[in-house]
Amino acid sequence: MDNPDDLTGEERAVDPDALASMTLSIKQTIIIDDMQLQLTKMQIQCLEERRNYIGLVGQNEHLKLEIEDMKRKFQAALLLGKVEETAVVHFLQKNPKAPQLTDEIIKVSQDLKKCNKTKPIETFDNPIVLRKQVAFLESHLKTMKEQNLIEIFGLKTTLELTMEERQVMREQYEERIKTVVNKLEETRTLLNEMTQESLHLKKQLIILKEQKNKEHKKLVERLAHAEEGICTAGETPHSSDGTKDSKHRHECVPPVQAHLLEKLTRAEIQVMEKENTVKEYELKFLQMERKLGKIRTEEASTKKTCSEMIKKFKSKNESLERRFTRLDERRKLDNAGFRQDVSLLKQLLKNIEKKLHIFMTRRLISAEEALFASINSPPPPLAHVENNRATPPERDHPPVQKGVILPHSESTTTTTTRRPQKKKKPVNNILKPRNQDEQAVAVVTSKKSSPNDSTDLKQIDVADERKESREELERDKLIYELLCKVLDSASMKVNQIERGVLKQIL
Repeated sequence: MDNPDDLTGEERAVDPDALASMTLSIKQTIIIDDMQLQLTKMQIQCLEERRNYIGLVGQNEHLKLEIEDMKRKFQAALLLGKVEETAVVHFLQKNPKAPQLTDEIIKVSQDLKKCNKTKPIETFDNPIVLRKQVAFLESHLKTMKEQNLIEIFGLKTTLELTMEERQVMREQYEERIKTVVNKLEETRTLLNEMTQESLHLKKQLIILKEQKNKEHKKLVERLAHAEEGICTAGETPHSSDGTKDSKHRHECVPPVQAHLLEKLTRAEIQVMEKENTVKEYELKFLQMERKLGKIRTEEASTKKTCSEMIKKFKSKNESLERRFTRLDERRKLDNAGFRQDVSLLKQLLKNIEKKLHIFMTRRLISAEEALFASINSPPPPLAHVENNRATPPERDHPPVQKGVILPHSESTTTTTTRRPQKKKKPVNNILKPRNQDEQAVAVVTSKKSSPNDSTDLKQIDVADERKESREELERDKLIYELLCKVLDSASMKVNQIERGVLKQIL
């Protein structure tokens, strides 16, 4: 190794400074990969915190509504107790669940404010990092899709249950209202019938009273006529013989009195019967009035119950409408958050696609330029390679040229043209262009250092190296196609999620 003539073309092409720069670049790429992964994780955490913030906003709105209800109840209690609001003192209580502010929390909040400042975005064209980002974003999209599906299913089930409950309540309320309306109609019909009967009875009573008065007058007139007839019959002329007149009087008076007495008894009986019928009609009239009073009281009570039921139904319907409006607002907020998340993920995917396209184009161009430059450029000097090595001792003979055999007396060692060894495939994709340059330099040195007899071997080596370069280019193309397919699948998934969200909104 002390003799520089023993070095091959590959060893001469290697530079320690280049190796150090390559190691540094590899370390930097690894650090950048870790930082980008941490950045993606932080973005996901920010999205999750945003969801939590939306949930907290909804809970705060619910608590505000509860506070308003409690204030109303408190005012109602004050009104019932007849207590003035000025006489009541409100004591505010601290929330036991609220976090206690400390110096550390204040420092952390200040640091977060400093970190939240906008900074210029740095882009890194590294295919490994981009692949990892794509895989991580795909996994995150899957998790987001699953969570969204679960939340959507829960919201759908709650909406269906609430709608079913509302329909059942409406049907029950409609049935109750129908029954109450039927009862009201029945009571109205009864009232009409009873009023008609009462009017008919009143008419009959008036007619009976008139008939009774007429008959009473007739009976009085008959009695007066009968008394007059009796008086006229008793005032017959006195005969000379008193015996005949007295006999005729005794014979005429008894039959007339008997007939009149019979008529009187009959008239009295008829009057008594008519009085009884009048009393019966009066009793019936009183009973009808009592029934009418009861029916009116029942009607008033049913009206009150109907009004109360209608008020309750209205209040329940208003509460259900409020609940539905809250659910709709919550759904709109969730959909807005999901849209923003999807838009952010789309932007990330577009940026990754642009980076991949730019990187692959640069890489292909750099590989072709390196091949042409290695073929057209002369070999590097030995002094550039041997800067960091131990300098050999000076000799009297002139510098040795490549491909020239020295005599045995002048030098103990001779330079022989060695066949360039085939290089192993690079481990990392980042080192591919550098390896291609080294291969090209090795080919050129082998061309210059080999004798004329080994032209066939040189041609074979050049063909092998060209095949390797073509294979590497084909591999790069395949990797690029795979990445494009992955990005297309991710974009399709994002579009499907957007369509599902739009369908739910519509």
